[in-house]
Amino acid sequence: MSAIAALVSTDGSPASPERLGRMGEALSSLGEAASLWTGGTAGLLVRPMPLTPEDGFDRQPLVGADGRFVLAFDGRIDNRPELSGALGVDAAEARERPDSWFVLRAWERWGEEAPARLVGSFGFVVWDARERTLFAAVSASDGRTLHYGASRGLFAIATMPRGLFALPGFPRILDEVKLADYLLDLYDVSRSFFARVSVLPPGQLLKLRDGRPEVRRFWSALPAREVRFARDEEYAEALRELLDRVVRDQLRSATPVGVSLSGGLDSSAVAATAAHALAKEGRTLLAFTEVPREGFDGPVPRGRYADESPLVTAIARLHPNVDLTLVRTGPGSFLEGLTASLSHRETPFRNVFNRRWIEAVNAGARARGARVVLTGVGGNMTVSWNGASLFARLLRDGRWLRAARESRDVARAGGASSAVHALVASGVLPLIPPTARSVLRRSLLALRGRREGVWAGR
Repeated sequence: MSAIAALVSTDGSPASPERLGRMGEALSSLGEAASLWTGGTAGLLVRPMPLTPEDGFDRQPLVGADGRFVLAFDGRIDNRPELSGALGVDAAEARERPDSWFVLRAWERWGEEAPARLVGSFGFVVWDARERTLFAAVSASDGRTLHYGASRGLFAIATMPRGLFALPGFPRILDEVKLADYLLDLYDVSRSFFARVSVLPPGQLLKLRDGRPEVRRFWSALPAREVRFARDEEYAEALRELLDRVVRDQLRSATPVGVSLSGGLDSSAVAATAAHALAKEGRTLLAFTEVPREGFDGPVPRGRYADESPLVTAIARLHPNVDLTLVRTGPGSFLEGLTASLSHRETPFRNVFNRRWIEAVNAGARARGARVVLTGVGGNMTVSWNGASLFARLLRDGRWLRAARESRDVARAGGASSAVHALVASGVLPLIPPTARSVLRRSLLALRGRREGVWAGR
């Protein structure tokens, strides 16, 4: 991703190019040579990381036609055709316009309502020179970040916290409350791991006027209307059409495209869809799959498998333009390299046991020149969601017959050993208070262990 930053002197003094340059130096690992703009009390900076073909035309920070608005943008806009129609941009012009240009035009047309009209993964800052107001927005997806804070007559915002730490008044101090929340698996997405540094949450817009930041949501997961079809097949067709569009949008890349491929449904669906689309253009899809080290003979939990290579190899055989690389991390501890990872990310790596193979996959993609790597992350909450969390809601609402029917269907589809197991595990247990549920789970595991021990002794 590109790095962006902005500062505003809330005490009325001119923006300091030197301070802005220090922010850019702190963000040097995230992009190419920095470009900056200052005017009056505000300054904006961009360290670009070109991803799309149109990024070759990008010249940021981008100043509007009348000089009122100045933009620093990071990301990718996926609904360019729809925006072109709404903004009156013909196809020939659109081909030579970077995504930042579309964002600035959208802001000039719709102002604060513009972020809601954008689809993609983005973070941007807009300075309104006439109203002396700073705006910032982050897309609903969590692919982009913006961190902000205020100190000593200065408001600053940057892609990563270290952009702020380059300024006076922003010491690198751990937020112990955030750390405690993290250890308890509690989420406050507006809070960073550093004191006096806030995070602009996904799908929200910040407005800074007279030195006071106001944050409001511009995107909601709740649909504006409920989609209803007459047949089950129509839902599948609609999903297929949407998946094709979403994956195709990610393929607009100036570099080779990669995919982190497992044997699961989600990344496999993404990989197959991408391979099909790229084949029409004569392009290759680079696939990377983590597999056990040579000689691995460790225990594997019941119902799981350790080596995904047979499944991903079968996928590659179905699509000749898939170039598959099996990634082996080799021996070593998951703690190796953890300090460097923490220093770069400035946040803990959740599910740290996965870190080494994820970094190995990214390193493999980087070695092949790919800056875009597709994944199936989040698929089990959407495409391959099994609907299990529905049971608790049905039981809570007294819709027990519907819950019984749904659990029976899950069992028939192989999602549970029996209808009773599905209903108890996904419906009854979630309704029990967490402490009691934890005690019950430990008791059941102990009972299961004793039984398996007795059987093993026979």
